[in-house]
Amino acid sequence: MGNSSVGWFKRKWFNLRARRAQKEEMYQLLSENYRMLMEQEGPSRRYHSDDSWCEGGPAICHGMGLLDGSYLLECKEAFEYHYQTGSRVFELDLSLTRDRKTILLHDWERFEQSLPGRPYEAGRVLSKEEFEQAKPLGKYTPLTLERFVELARQYKDARFIISVKSVDQRYDDDVRTMYRELFSVTDAVDPEIKKRYILHVYSFDFLHKAMEEFPFPSIVFRCRLHLHPRSLAKELNRCGVNVVTVSRPVFERKDYCDILHEYGIKIIGCVWNKDAARVHWWRYCGADMLMTPYGEEIRDL
Repeated sequence: MGNSSVGWFKRKWFNLRARRAQKEEMYQLLSENYRMLMEQEGPSRRYHSDDSWCEGGPAICHGMGLLDGSYLLECKEAFEYHYQTGSRVFELDLSLTRDRKTILLHDWERFEQSLPGRPYEAGRVLSKEEFEQAKPLGKYTPLTLERFVELARQYKDARFIISVKSVDQRYDDDVRTMYRELFSVTDAVDPEIKKRYILHVYSFDFLHKAMEEFPFPSIVFRCRLHLHPRSLAKELNRCGVNVVTVSRPVFERKDYCDILHEYGIKIIGCVWNKDAARVHWWRYCGADMLMTPYGEEIRDL
């Protein structure tokens, strides 16, 4: 190896060390600020999250799972396919139609592009009736709340991680509307179904506001806060939250996962592609579960 190559590797190594030190310094600073904020706000509320669904380390079907090579369709057929292949835990997204009705949808742009023979129009939002009549890829069934709850009634051992689409993941009136309609439609069919809903939150503020109005039985926290993992784990323990999803590269580190495990936090690692190297990396880091559009099929890698 030439001197120029050696020099490049040395610079790369020193740059990586410097960046790691900067990240640790940032974590410490933000964690200290967050600790002071928590002390000002008083003790955290504690919830009793039912985490029995984590037993066995299920592979969680993100966006109801991949179907015909298409991702995030969140349709009836995707759910049925992955249920038949062994998946029992599904992540889904709630969104609002133009007339403010709650549906299962990741984003309108992706949905519009899945409709054949229809000119794409950026920013278009359908009404509930238009959404209900649409056929993604020309043959699949989009899920209104009524259709979804009926599926949940039929498949009694399926669990659902409920994500919502809102501006900057804030707990706002749109989120409140979606949760309210979800609970209302579920209660009208069978209130017992709610025991299989898992709240997916993005901040402690979101967590407390949601649980105050809608007491979900189970909670998953998505790691977005740039806190030192020990500070994050302590606050999660104070809140009674024991499961996190990790999808950002800054958190995808074995030392980060090890600290969360010290505090009894279970980790869901996210794998968006059928990438064996990424699956093995998460196994090395100690992820307890994987969230992926491939569902249980990811275990074959």
